[in-house]
Parts: sequence; structure tokens; C-alpha cells
Amino acid sequence: MRSRISICLISVLIVVFATGNLVLANGLPTPSFYTEFRGAPQGRDYYVILFADDAEYVVDFSVGIHGEIMSEDDLKETNIPAFLDSYKDPDGMTLTKNPIVRCSGVTNNGYFVPSYETGNTYRFLIYWDDTGEYKITDRFTLEHYDTRFGVDISSEGATLPVKDITAEYGVRIHIPGMIIRLVFTVTCEFLLALAFWFHRKKELLTVLITNFVSNLLANIISFFFGYFYIMGFLLIEAVVIAVEFFIYRKVFDKDRTTTRILTYSIVANLTTASTAYVIFLIDSMILAYMR
Repeated sequence: MRSRISICLISVLIVVFATGNLVLANGLPTPSFYTEFRGAPQGRDYYVILFADDAEYVVDFSVGIHGEIMSEDDLKETNIPAFLDSYKDPDGMTLTKNPIVRCSGVTNNGYFVPSYETGNTYRFLIYWDDTGEYKITDRFTLEHYDTRFGVDISSEGATLPVKDITAEYGVRIHIPGMIIRLVFTVTCEFLLALAFWFHRKKELLTVLITNFVSNLLANIISFFFGYFYIMGFLLIEAVVIAVEFFIYRKVFDKDRTTTRILTYSIVANLTTASTAYVIFLIDSMILAYMR
């Protein structure tokens, strides 16, 4: 009976894991960086224009944008072409080939630009077509991929500060997903313990506590060291299986065979961790495209 359960669970695991990776393999690349524009006057559209030291590249806004991309025909209905013809950047930066974006209120835009290793420097120009007013931001460079910047348009001063809000935003957006994965994993491994006929109180309590701690640590690693978590998933999982098996063998009664405990540790951890891993990747991909 238990062997049939193990075979079924492993089969489901393979299907889930393969499906998740198929979805991810066909996913779109995420933007190089995001910028969140806040503090804009209510009821007034504004236009976001990107400048760079070296503007000879193409920026693509196929995903990750919450504003409205302006076509050449759209721009003819505004004063933007005439403004840009007369505008001279104080630091000699030039207009990029990216689309100009019309925004309203809080807007998040995703930008595809060359690697930060090129050392290119950027700045935004925010323009109000109704009055001809404009503001420029500080110059900024990319220190790492998938950075999220924040610009408070209401700030005073000659230029608007550009803040790296990656960590702040990451905590806000990823914590709910981490909690869901934690609850899912602990609940699933508890139910699998019942399926393997580990019904004694101290066994179930040990499974709950051990899985809560191990999966909390795994979630912390996925949050702060996402690349390591993805690339080192199998190594991390092997360590978790070994540690949990050692704990279960020490705590469970002697009449529980080593083979049974080891089988449970492997099946339960591979099932829940692989499913949570795929959920983590899909969740990250969706957040990248939708934020």
C-alpha cells in the first residue's frame, strides 16, 4: 500500500515539476529594471522620457509597463516633439530610442536596457504637456539586474532623487507568497505523514515543528539569495532530507523502521519542495510581468 502511494506521489511530482518548467521555459524575459513614479499631481497626465549617456540601443516595453506607450502619431497631438527639439540636458545626456510613456498617478514602468556592466548612466525627464513644465531626476546606474527604483515626483530641488527600493518592494510583494508556500508545505508533509501511518502525537508534532523550521529557512534563502536557491535547489533539498531523516530517526519510536522513515523523508520533501519550487518560480515570473 505504502509503495503504491509513493509511486503515485512521485508520478504527480514529475508531472508538476515538468509542467512548471515548461511554463517557465516559454516565459518572457523580465525587464532590466523597474521604476515606480509616485507623488504626481492628481488629475494630470505626465510623460516619462528616458535619457542616457549612450543612447544607441533599443528599449522594448513588451511587458512590465503600467503607463501608455505613445506612438509617433500620438506624439503629433502633443507639444512633446517641439519641446524635445529645444531641450538640452544639463549633463549632455541624449534621448534614448525607447517609447515615451504617458502616465497618471502612481505608475510602474519596466525597462529593457543593456547590462549594467556597460556602465551606462540614465535619467528620467518628467513632462507635463498642459503647461510645458518638466522635472529631471538624478543620474543613476544599474548595480544589479531586476532593480526597482522609486521616484517621488513631488520632491523639491533641482533634480528628483532616484532611490533603490528593491528590498522595500521585495518584502512587501514576496512575504504573502512565502507564507503561502510555508503553510502549503507544512500542511502537505503533515498529511503525507498520516498517509505513511505516522499517527503518534510526538511523531506528528515533530513533523510539524521540523518542517516549519526547515521551510522557513528555505523561504528566507529564496528571498535573500534567490539565485543560489534556484541553482542550488537539489543540494539544499538533499541537506533538508538528511537533516529531517536524522531528526525523525532520533525522535520516532524504535518500531518505526529506518526504511519507512527514509522513504517518507524523501517522498514528502521531494513532493512538497519541488511543488513549492515551481510555485516560487511561477510566482516570481508573474510578479515580474505584472508589477
